[in-house]
Amino acid sequence: MRFGVDVGGTTVKLGVFEKKELVDTFSITTTKETLFDDIKDAIKAYTDNIEFIGFGLPGHVVNNYIYNLPNIGIKNFDLNEYMNKEFPGIKFASTNDANAAALGEQIADGKYSS
Repeated sequence: MRFGVDVGGTTVKLGVFEKKELVDTFSITTTKETLFDDIKDAIKAYTDNIEFIGFGLPGHVVNNYIYNLPNIGIKNFDLNEYMNKEFPGIKFASTNDANAAALGEQIADGKYSS
């Protein structure tokens, strides 16, 4: 299973994908102090069959290093270090949420546009 994680200021929305098809969605409350642990717990509670986790983050992110998520109050967080510890061997990627949305539209090729 693959997970798409859209981190927002009040809610984290997670999409669960299997063979490029959305099979489930759920959300959790955004909490600065426990944000990534809450995401980890939600994913691990859902399944242990994890292939990939992609993050869309509302701020300045480069090479999985979070420089600043201003509306959440997180600065200078090494997502590489965290993910390699909590999800060893699982592929992941992160980018700014606007870039993630644009990539999703490109991949979907208008499939979900009205």
